[in-house]
Amino acid sequence: RLNTDVFGAGDARTLSILSNYAFVLGALGRPNEAEPLYVQALQRRQELLGSAHPATLASMNDLSIARIEYPASSHLAVEPARTLVSGIRNARDLAGYSPSSEAQLQREEREQSAQFRLFAEAAWLRGPGLREEARAAGAVALDPAQQAVLREEVFTALQDSLAGAAGKAISASVAQKAAGPFEPLAVEREQLSLEWVETDKALVGTLTESSDVGMARQTTLRTRLATIEARMKAIDAKLRSEAPEYFALIRPTALSLAKAQALLAPDEAALIVVPMPLGTHVMLVTDQGLKWIRSDWATDRIDVAVKRLLWDVGGNVDVDSVEAATWENEGAGAYPFAFHTAHSLYRELIAPVADGLKGKRHLFISASGSLSSLPFGLLVSEVPAGASGDPDVLRSAKWFADAHVLVQIPSLQSLEFLRKYRTQRSDAAALPFLGVGDPVLDGQAEQRGGRGARVARTSGNGAFKRVFAGSQTRSGGGIANISGLKTMARLPGTATELTAMWEQFGKPGNALHLAERATEGFVRAPGNLNASIIAFATHGLLAGEIGGTAEPGLVLTPPSEGSEANDGYLSTSEIAALKLNADWVILSACNTAAGDGSEGAPGLSGLARSFFYAGARNLLASHWPVRDDVAAKLTVRTIAIARENPGLSRAEAFQQAMREIREDTSADSDTDTWAHPSAWAPFSLIGDGAN
Repeated sequence: RLNTDVFGAGDARTLSILSNYAFVLGALGRPNEAEPLYVQALQRRQELLGSAHPATLASMNDLSIARIEYPASSHLAVEPARTLVSGIRNARDLAGYSPSSEAQLQREEREQSAQFRLFAEAAWLRGPGLREEARAAGAVALDPAQQAVLREEVFTALQDSLAGAAGKAISASVAQKAAGPFEPLAVEREQLSLEWVETDKALVGTLTESSDVGMARQTTLRTRLATIEARMKAIDAKLRSEAPEYFALIRPTALSLAKAQALLAPDEAALIVVPMPLGTHVMLVTDQGLKWIRSDWATDRIDVAVKRLLWDVGGNVDVDSVEAATWENEGAGAYPFAFHTAHSLYRELIAPVADGLKGKRHLFISASGSLSSLPFGLLVSEVPAGASGDPDVLRSAKWFADAHVLVQIPSLQSLEFLRKYRTQRSDAAALPFLGVGDPVLDGQAEQRGGRGARVARTSGNGAFKRVFAGSQTRSGGGIANISGLKTMARLPGTATELTAMWEQFGKPGNALHLAERATEGFVRAPGNLNASIIAFATHGLLAGEIGGTAEPGLVLTPPSEGSEANDGYLSTSEIAALKLNADWVILSACNTAAGDGSEGAPGLSGLARSFFYAGARNLLASHWPVRDDVAAKLTVRTIAIARENPGLSRAEAFQQAMREIREDTSADSDTDTWAHPSAWAPFSLIGDGAN
């Protein structure tokens, strides 16, 4: 009231205080009192600032949340949430393509993803999940036609909520190809855009400097920014004139239901799974229609279940001593698996839409949050009888990996682009196969992975910190410390694996680069990554493992002296700058698919995204450390099955190879078995899964 008297009811300061007071009331469990204050703030901001102003959109967001939290008015949350996502899309459409505009869109991405999810939750409470309190307050259920319209609105909103770096990497790669003869300009534009972001960060970092040296550096950086902007402006003018499709592709929009259905064959389906604070939304789209359900399992409960399963298979997860001790004592047999957890996730996420999956051979899965780090193939449709660690029981389980051919995708838009890219592609690969791995390292030789290889994620792991010096590249990644890099363990099993793959293709010349030949210089040299299948088998490092500044990447043979151009460590930014021509990239290294699992975070690691950007059309990547004794058999058999059965898709060949590993009894012992999913399920096929 005091602010109203002093500044006026429409003053921005008054409205900010009004919104803050409403927030406090909501936090105190009084949403019924908070809601009218949010309404008041929204109405005044619309009058004062207009519907598209960020402050107005923030009020719409606040009002939607308040109504969701107050059951009697929960059905009213959908309208401000709908207006909010419409405003986001309008702002995105109107945004320019300058480096600063694109950087701003990227900064807003995570918050906007949460707002698209908010709309989905509000829509559920207006449609299928209409609360009894809302009915008592006069809310009328929607008729079937209205439900169908709402369902399609949520379908596009969930796609927008999943729009992340991996999908953008695919769209950028396709956009470059769409530029035709102007592809070099498109590539240059993207590289300039990345450089602008890093240069802008560097400039911000110098703003506190007042010395002559600091001021001179600021001038240099501002000059470079202006040069980049001028060059990008010239490139954009040329591309708009000669390749206008480029701009539509680099900023893709959600697919309509009709387009999504047209994308899928009669024996295909796509599953979208998005955990949220109040529940998990699941949408299944087939050529027959769209089904939408919501599980009561919210983000926190999903995260616990995913952590439990990843711990069981040796994934990189944060587990405290109490959890570890509890889980160690669960199950029976030599090698137990948490079947009850795997079945609970199946019950919540898959079972409600299982009828729509009948007759569907390929299932494309796009999931967010921690679920993006979990291969859905290790879910089970029922808990098998018997000891959970008995190899025969593990083999008898009804794994979801057997029910359908599963393919992970960043988004439906990325699937559309990958298929379009495949049909438009005309440049044949020079080699059928190219293998790079087994770098020369001085550490004691070891096998990757292994029975019970459970790894707790630790930020800034000392062993990996030693690999990096204090200096940084322009991209922000650390230049590897050569002596530290060399102390890492040699991986002889990777040579066996790559050699076996190479032999499958008749031992083509100059196609196997092991030991001294597995260098960063070879990989980064133009024209060398030109093969139908490219396989890397080595150490793969996550950002969390290498502490602080360095990027995720692949370890190669280090040179005698390191430089930014060649330090024996192929980082994500360096991978993104590669130009490769491959139908299929196999990343047989630890954790090449795993994202960080946090809410709104990208669903695939920087490694996977970078290879898509470089031009890969399919990836075989891992979610946890891969066992040497299995990796060679799994990857080689996938290639062999695909070559022996041209009618099978890559995804089907991969499914069959996983089944063969699981059914193989040769490793069964009192302490080990390949029937456990830690052995047969670390990889996911990411892409379109085609031949």
